[in-house]
Amino acid sequence: MQHMYRDYETIQSLHAYREFWECQTKEPIRSMPEKRLIFGHTHRRCVHYLSDDELWMNPGSVSYRRPDDPCKQAHYITITDGKIELKGINYDRSTLLQATLNTPLKYQGEREVALFFFG
Repeated sequence: MQHMYRDYETIQSLHAYREFWECQTKEPIRSMPEKRLIFGHTHRRCVHYLSDDELWMNPGSVSYRRPDDPCKQAHYITITDGKIELKGINYDRSTLLQATLNTPLKYQGEREVALFFFG
């Protein structure tokens, strides 16, 4: 598990995946039977296969969604007997919205962002 790859980038090639893996784990990737990385920084749900047994996943976000994602659920991944499932669950966002609106917002547009994320 890693928080992010590089900023908001995604791993697009098998070479980049293997290079990142070996840099992070300090182990040769060929020695690992299952090659799965989990990232979360972009908050975008996906399972991205680079080969039959090398993939990276992003569960999405538990609260802070992206403007192009209309889903207001908390996102998560389950892996059961090797089966990967992207899931979501509804949750009450009103406490987060109220806490955000009760906080002095310093930057222009923060109120609109809070209304989008938690409204």
